[in-house]
Amino acid sequence: MRTERTICLFSLLYLLVVFQACSVIEEVDEIKAPDWQPALALPLATAEVQLSEVIDQLETQGSLYEDAEGFLGLHFDGGAYRVTAENMIRFADITGPMPDTSISIPLPYDGLEKMRLKSGTLAYSFSSAYLGDMELVLRIDNAFKDGVSFRKVIPFTSPASLSGSLDLSGYELQFIKPTLEVAYEAILLIDGSRQRLYDLVLEFKGLQYDYLQGEFEPYEFELPADTFELNIFEQLPQANIAFEQLSLDFHIRNAFGLPIGIFADQLNVLTHRQGSMQLQAPALEAGITLNYPSLEAVGTTAQTHISLNEQNTNLSGILAASPYQVQYGLRAASYPDGPAGPGFITDTSSFEVSMSADLPLYARFSGFSLQDTVTIDPAQLDMVESASVKLSAENGLPIDVQAQLYLLDEEGRLSDSLFSPQAQILLGAEVDAQGAVVAAKEQSVLLELNAEKFAALKASRAVAFEFRFASTGAGSQAVKINKYYQLKAKLGVLINQ
Repeated sequence: MRTERTICLFSLLYLLVVFQACSVIEEVDEIKAPDWQPALALPLATAEVQLSEVIDQLETQGSLYEDAEGFLGLHFDGGAYRVTAENMIRFADITGPMPDTSISIPLPYDGLEKMRLKSGTLAYSFSSAYLGDMELVLRIDNAFKDGVSFRKVIPFTSPASLSGSLDLSGYELQFIKPTLEVAYEAILLIDGSRQRLYDLVLEFKGLQYDYLQGEFEPYEFELPADTFELNIFEQLPQANIAFEQLSLDFHIRNAFGLPIGIFADQLNVLTHRQGSMQLQAPALEAGITLNYPSLEAVGTTAQTHISLNEQNTNLSGILAASPYQVQYGLRAASYPDGPAGPGFITDTSSFEVSMSADLPLYARFSGFSLQDTVTIDPAQLDMVESASVKLSAENGLPIDVQAQLYLLDEEGRLSDSLFSPQAQILLGAEVDAQGAVVAAKEQSVLLELNAEKFAALKASRAVAFEFRFASTGAGSQAVKINKYYQLKAKLGVLINQ
């Protein structure tokens, strides 16, 4: 008889697939029905399940997190891109004839205070018709290394035509005005007299900085458009779900020592129900100035977090349409509010933009379902006329559960269903206005298969199971999911032979 009982009631025992840990028990709540004439009354199983164990098994690209009170959510991380100072300030080679023994060679950028060179050379060429040993002394009066200004002595014997180059690496140029203060002396050693070199030409080549300080010209950075995937559950398109909260967060690490404003040029969200929707974020569209390191914090980064949520955007309406992708294009510009005093740029200055999302599991939902099909052997049902199952439960989950079992013929076609309408197996726990469970729902449900339904079952070759889930109130209430919420249930069976 054990095999017959197992096969004929498999359709009802399938309920236990939603439970994570089942064990045989010795007694169940008393099962009574006035008109029953059972041959057997059996306790079958007890089960306990915490909701976090079920959520862990759902397919999602997000990672599950919990807050201090155990409420669950999904965290999504997107890609990142990095914007450097490579094209912000570049110095072309500068060539200057020396019509006098000292000149000021202008630089193409106003507002510079300091420039530390990591590479560069000073090339020179000249000819001399004087007779005797000479020295050419070249100076850059506003270039310093270790506190000493640039001064190089080039000995030669005149008459001569000479050219060469001098290394400028490691020198710091200090500016009162944006010029290179260059001077030379051509000394005839025999008497110490100063001479003029009328065809002396100097060229500053390959100037590369590792530090710039000053107030720079406004600059607009080129930022790439990007997308952010927000795939929640694989079955979401078929379900009716409306989340209450979503936070889309931009994380920006800024190593530029000057004000940079970030602006939203494009914010679109693709949704399952309404296609493309525009995300309206007035503050980001108007521009948000990034935090940046001070002159005393060169080499560090400052972080800015920009959060878009239902309080400062139109995300509430977008959430109701089931979003799955965010398309965004940002723009960045220095000095968004005008001059701001001295700042700095280094050769490694950059800012990095990344995006993440936090989706609290706080939603109203219906239409989620689990389905499976199992073949049966009608010969094993011959000794059973009817059966009933009693489910006693303390449901601490804010989830209603309905069940239906469909009978299929040899061709896999639908021939009948066992319940009309779908059987309401469990009612969700009571929740407060914030969607948190305030009281578990204690309930007992009797599911009965009469002789007529058993006859239909015996004529079938397979059973298709469907369990449908909704938030408390048949999907009308938004509920929060907590790791500590649990369901306790006992299952017993009565068999008429």
